[in-house]
Amino acid sequence: MWCNLCKILLSFDLTVQRLQKGLSNIYSIKCSQCAVVKQVYTNDVFDDDRSLFTINAKAAAGTVDAGIGETQLNALLTSMNIEPVSSSLLKRYERKVGKCIEKAAIESCSQSLEEEISLTENANDIVLDNNVPGMSGLTFSFDAGWQKRGTGRSYNSLSGHGVLMGHYSKKICSFATRSKNCRRCLLGHKQEDHDCRRNYDGSAKGMEADMAVMLYTKNPLFEKHKVFGARLVMDNDCSTIASLRKVSKHSIELWADKNHSVKTFTSSLWNISLPRGIIEYFCSTFGGVIEEHKGNPDDLRDKLKSLVPHASATIVCALFIKKRRTMFTSDCRKKIR
Repeated sequence: MWCNLCKILLSFDLTVQRLQKGLSNIYSIKCSQCAVVKQVYTNDVFDDDRSLFTINAKAAAGTVDAGIGETQLNALLTSMNIEPVSSSLLKRYERKVGKCIEKAAIESCSQSLEEEISLTENANDIVLDNNVPGMSGLTFSFDAGWQKRGTGRSYNSLSGHGVLMGHYSKKICSFATRSKNCRRCLLGHKQEDHDCRRNYDGSAKGMEADMAVMLYTKNPLFEKHKVFGARLVMDNDCSTIASLRKVSKHSIELWADKNHSVKTFTSSLWNISLPRGIIEYFCSTFGGVIEEHKGNPDDLRDKLKSLVPHASATIVCALFIKKRRTMFTSDCRKKIR
């Protein structure tokens, strides 16, 4: 710290004022020789706005990345004898950092989509559709989640998110969010005077279908790279695929996800009150058959049809899954029949 006029070192002993700005400080220090007061910043500031400090932006980015908030951050700071930050300051920096994170996420999705196109072309698995000439059809997995967990009967989350994952790259190629609430709008602000993220008015359960429609039929990244979603890998949610096929210009082939298929199959067995041992056997063999014969629909169909005869010991399945044979008592066989 040097005085601009005298070119001598400044001393903190001559501090006139200290102004705290979150995790940064501005010291007003008087020169011992010329008595000129100079402001000393403890951290770098942004070039476009010198009232914003980089250390506070890093703290806001860290809370977003770690999934914590003001309370957890201040608990960590106070344990290290560092002065806490206010919720208003942290939220202000989160809004600024959030735009940068969103921009970086979109760029990352664009790169992942380019990689997915390349891998699909190498696998010779591009789908063409006359309804969308000049565009390449790809395969994506889709799933959605909510910030507040649903119980199966009640979905009342105020926000949700959905992602598309490339079939070959296994990377996120696009994403969408839905929000039913905006704090500033509730306080009476107009949507034009802030970055309002409220974009949904329906039920929380309908967010998944709405995001799927947006990602598959109104996706700016798809238009940029001249692709469309020809196949969709997801759970057995009939409302989502029905909404997609209703508005889509091209055909969409639905592929059932293995994990959700096994889960649905297991739930059906529990509903008919089969013994636990039988249910565990069928779930194990059902998932094993799908894993072993994926990509071969004829063999998969034959093996699935042989599950019950094999379990009841009425038909000998010589080519059934190795090391998965299970012996049942006669009582269990009667229950299976």
